[in-house]
Amino acid sequence: MKYHILSGLARSAPVVLGLTLALAPTARLAAEDKATLVPGATIQINDSKGKFDFLEIDSQRHRLLAAHEKDETADFIDLTTNKVLARVKVGPAVGIAVDPKSGKYFVSVQDDKRVAVIDPESFKETNSITLAGETDAIIFVPSNRSIYVTNDNGKYVWAISADSEKVTGTIEIPGAPECMVYDSANDKIYLNIKTTDQVVVIDPKTNTIVAKWSTAPAVKPHGIALDVDSGKLFSWHRSDVSCSRDR
Repeated sequence: MKYHILSGLARSAPVVLGLTLALAPTARLAAEDKATLVPGATIQINDSKGKFDFLEIDSQRHRLLAAHEKDETADFIDLTTNKVLARVKVGPAVGIAVDPKSGKYFVSVQDDKRVAVIDPESFKETNSITLAGETDAIIFVPSNRSIYVTNDNGKYVWAISADSEKVTGTIEIPGAPECMVYDSANDKIYLNIKTTDQVVVIDPKTNTIVAKWSTAPAVKPHGIALDVDSGKLFSWHRSDVSCSRDR
């Protein structure tokens, strides 16, 4: 199986599409307009069954972190050489978060209801954090040095200490979650709720929901992106409408 790295913006490709929908839903892009993304290297993944889920970038080590759900591996790729460094067998991986301080990788292993901890040098699994349900999206929040992972099609978000590697909080949410993003300027987590057509705002200081924003008329929100410069939050939907709002 092959996939393209788009000029170092592997995770940003859906963000750009989301911005296009949010800012100009009726505008027709002219053929002569400059391309936003330019295809880069193609990386061969040997003996693959296909289907990646979330992609993330480890900016300190210049690595692409690819959750390879169907292969049940966490794949680590050197973005300097475009070479596969390791494929760690963990189970159906759907997302990877990195702790910049320790370098540790935290892998959301959906069907196994756990988060696998992987050493960044040896690529060995060093711990397994069991959770009460299937997992999905996963992010690192630096303000309280915690990992946040969603309950796939469930009603919870779990907080895990990046240091102790133990669950420190359970946040009840109003419906099934999708993607989430951290806003460092306001120290808030924004999470799409696809079954209630909302974005919920989580305060990591208290691990509570402090606001709920409707995405109407857009429905079933999935992708989400934050434009730090403009202060706008973009929610990408499986419909003809996407929405944005000032955070």
